[in-house]
Amino acid sequence: MYKKTAVSAFLIFTITSCAYAQEYYYLLKYRNNNDLEKIKSIAQVLNISADTTFVKMDEKNVFSAAISGVPIKRVTENYFNKQAGLKSLSAGFSSDIKTFSNVDQSSVTEMLSKITKVEISSYITILQNFNTRYFRSAQCNVAKDYLVQEFKSFGLDVSTQSFMNYGTLNYNVLAVKPGKYMPEKICVISAHYDSTSDDYLVNAPGADDNATGVAAVLLAAKYLSAYEFSYTIVFACFSGEEQGLIGSEAYARNLYNQNTQVIADINVDMIGYYTQGIKYDLNLTTNRNSQQLVEFISQVNDTYVQMPLDINVNDYAWWSDHSSFWDFGYNAVEFCEAYDWGSPDFNSTNYHTTHDTLDKLDLDFTLKNTLVAVASVAELADLYVAELSVLQPAGWVETVTRGETYLIKWENADTEQVSLYYSDSFQGTQKLIATVNGALKSYSWNTSGVVSGRYWLCLKTQSGAEDWSSGQLVILSNNFESFIIYPNPARTEATFSGLPPFTNIKVYNLAGELLINRTTQNQFSFTWNLVSDNHGRAGTGVYLCVLENSIGDKHICKLAITK
Repeated sequence: MYKKTAVSAFLIFTITSCAYAQEYYYLLKYRNNNDLEKIKSIAQVLNISADTTFVKMDEKNVFSAAISGVPIKRVTENYFNKQAGLKSLSAGFSSDIKTFSNVDQSSVTEMLSKITKVEISSYITILQNFNTRYFRSAQCNVAKDYLVQEFKSFGLDVSTQSFMNYGTLNYNVLAVKPGKYMPEKICVISAHYDSTSDDYLVNAPGADDNATGVAAVLLAAKYLSAYEFSYTIVFACFSGEEQGLIGSEAYARNLYNQNTQVIADINVDMIGYYTQGIKYDLNLTTNRNSQQLVEFISQVNDTYVQMPLDINVNDYAWWSDHSSFWDFGYNAVEFCEAYDWGSPDFNSTNYHTTHDTLDKLDLDFTLKNTLVAVASVAELADLYVAELSVLQPAGWVETVTRGETYLIKWENADTEQVSLYYSDSFQGTQKLIATVNGALKSYSWNTSGVVSGRYWLCLKTQSGAEDWSSGQLVILSNNFESFIIYPNPARTEATFSGLPPFTNIKVYNLAGELLINRTTQNQFSFTWNLVSDNHGRAGTGVYLCVLENSIGDKHICKLAITK
């Protein structure tokens, strides 16, 4: 795992071999101007944003930085927008998170009760006893073979994904539990199995970083494989994390290229270090697009484990494998013992050294963190209960214009009546759509009488069973009846919500200069980062917003921007 540490540390390391001199593009962290000058001495700095530099650098400096713990992420030449900062690719085929009210909680509780510290200790011991799992070592492939066999022993379908990591062939290990009803949707639990240290070719035990995460993935696979789930679960162990998230990037890119529907990735990276006197909590790091995922995990934790959580929302927290999923628009969260590199709950003493061994870890702490991860996957993948229905849409966000009919589908073993509802949230008021014969398995909903917005669908049976859609349905109006700008005044961004299909948005300053000219597609809202099309940032003042739909209707309003 990468964490923020002093850039000056990596300057003391040298790479004796110059056989690999190819240059790549990277993100590097820095703390102050002194650090920035040192980065400039070893890399070509192409841009600077906040505490991140976008650089071009050759491999020998990459390896030095990885050993010393400098946060590094290998990216493409076009990853960084020179004017607006970090950017992601277009959103992947991601799924919203469904409620877990229909899951048999007694089955999850029983599953969690079987997971022990003894098993965690055993897995960590086996992994650290490979001596090193450095990406160029033979032992890294031995560890890969061990993971393949262990996953197979749980009855899972196992494959490896090969990728080139600075001239070395590395492998991701992928074990799959197919879903029962919607196998095309996947939930990923991941960890990186490679390690590094100041003696990386011989001794890089990597107990905390990251045998703890791999142990959590293996235990999730062992116990979840005994149950059936509505959605597919992928247990992923990545290599190449320590050189810039190379393995996870290869995997997430492949998902994106295949239009895979991803519910979420739970990335487990360093969950074992705790000493008396420091904060006892599990840190969850997410971006704004994945906040719903963290809220879901918090609910799961409250139900099963009650582990203290520390939640951090940061779109630029790119220093572990979760961010590879963010880059392709997928929901992801990092599980870790600490968030900030200066926090006393981070294992800084042993991190990336030969001293990162089992005896430095707290197994009670590791167990509780593992239980949160396993319970979260069980709920996200929808532990299957036979008497409950499975309601579609199948998880991706769908959009209709008000007045169109929308086909709702469900699977149900009996012929009792079912009632269909829509609501703006799981806790919101449920409005009845229709009560129909459950044997029909579908209902065509006329949306003429529905106010435009984002809605979840709910199905209830006569016996009291309840199921929610796994994705939101967006209903658009042809006019601006529900349009709003928020926040207004705005400081960092403004969201235009309640948009008709194909809305043209123009924003002018009071001098009549045009700042942005955008046309939306079938989307309910558009968020403006207050940067003009000419890459200038809008200053404090009042701005005129002119919106026009596809048939020429206009809506004019004002937006205030403050600092």
